[in-house]
Amino acid sequence: LNATTNCTTGHVRLTGGQSQYVGLVEICYGGVWKSICPRGWDTREAQVVCRQLGFTSIGADSINAGKGFGPVHSSYFSCTGSEATLLNCSYYTYSCSYSYYAGVECESPCIEGAVRLEGDDRYKEFGRVEVCINGTWGTVCDSGWDNNDASVVCRQLGYSPYGAIAKTSYFTETWLPFHFYSVNCSSNESTLFNCSYSTTGSCYSNQDAGLICQGVGITHDNCTDYAVRLVDEATKNEGKAQICLNRVWGAFCYRKNYYSYGVDATIICKELGYNNGNGMTYLAESPSVDVLLVADMSCSQSATSIKQCSLTHYTKLSRCDARHTAAVRCHNCTEGSVRLIPYNSYSEDVGRVEVCVDGSWGSICYHHFTDNDAQVVCKHLGYTALGSISMGGLHHDDNIPLHIVNLNCTGNEESIWDCPSSTQGQESCTVYSDVSVACPGFAVEHSDCATGQIRLSNGTSKMEGRVELCYNHVWFGICADDHNDYYDIGT
Repeated sequence: LNATTNCTTGHVRLTGGQSQYVGLVEICYGGVWKSICPRGWDTREAQVVCRQLGFTSIGADSINAGKGFGPVHSSYFSCTGSEATLLNCSYYTYSCSYSYYAGVECESPCIEGAVRLEGDDRYKEFGRVEVCINGTWGTVCDSGWDNNDASVVCRQLGYSPYGAIAKTSYFTETWLPFHFYSVNCSSNESTLFNCSYSTTGSCYSNQDAGLICQGVGITHDNCTDYAVRLVDEATKNEGKAQICLNRVWGAFCYRKNYYSYGVDATIICKELGYNNGNGMTYLAESPSVDVLLVADMSCSQSATSIKQCSLTHYTKLSRCDARHTAAVRCHNCTEGSVRLIPYNSYSEDVGRVEVCVDGSWGSICYHHFTDNDAQVVCKHLGYTALGSISMGGLHHDDNIPLHIVNLNCTGNEESIWDCPSSTQGQESCTVYSDVSVACPGFAVEHSDCATGQIRLSNGTSKMEGRVELCYNHVWFGICADDHNDYYDIGT
């Protein structure tokens, strides 16, 4: 473009964009078109430019549109967003050293009655609901917004009405007007405009209604919202956990970390009729991608129903592998029972110790818990006591009570209930103090070796062989992971 073309001072135009609504901003000054330095350039300045060009200021946004070929205006602008023209804003002389110049994207006129989802530009199946009225986009107040309303919008957009999940204060913004209030759909309408709604009302600026849609081919059922079930296992008390939301069964993400598994097995088991709500969560790997509905689940200790829990609904933004879903094993515990909650899916012999007291599973505090106690726990569970190891606080569950403090076994008892213990001193045991043990799940032999002693075995000479460590009168091998040839040679 010719920067010296005669123009009227104060006029603005957009250049270099893919449409008339987007591009590099140029302002005419002294008969010359000039680019604008982006210092302080944001949505407010973009609103003024779009308004001056005759477009709506609603939804105007500042963008990086690169550099132009003409001169740069020597001022930068500071607008409130309500001015009629850019020269009505405050502007100041300032040298410009930016690698790009000011650009804007104005909202193009929309088709009356259209609906869209706005949020993450990479995905179109979830986001903030926007509707077009009088050629401009506006939002929906989320007061009273529910899954019936979400189903209608998803159907209108070409997705399945089943499994649609209504969201409140979702991908909120502060510049769009509210077009709809008090939406009330039956879920059978073909468009949102066929539902009952009001065009006036009161709503905070962050109360934008949103939703998550499912693919059009998703399987649906006449299940009840928040019903749960366990599937894909041979026994009825365990399996992949699924929840029903808006007539679709979907899985829970398995998101094991130091604090939780992302699924509360206790609540799920209570929902399934296990009176004490006892359960454990484990990984259910699948070669195919499951329908995921819940990315995370958080329940308070006082919660008695899944409806009282906080559910984070799954989207493609969730940090979750759709092939890794949560499975749950439920059972009512028998008084005095002991069990291990495995540390991972690779070994059933290492895990947190839980005991059944007064009909509920609880933990043992690891304070003063020794290998003698570990021997009795493993013996109680049917393992050999030889080679049993106290693992300290390997992993914990803050949703179960603490049942035993100060367990004091000699190692010769057959059951932990034969050992002295107390519930005194619970105040020193936090939810991070659950004890774990490693029980030998293989044949071991007693040795007169001392704990900490090292030897080389099965080598061709006394200078080489398998490195073994003596612990609790049993020789153990050492895992080769991260075993450094040079660092460990001094051992």
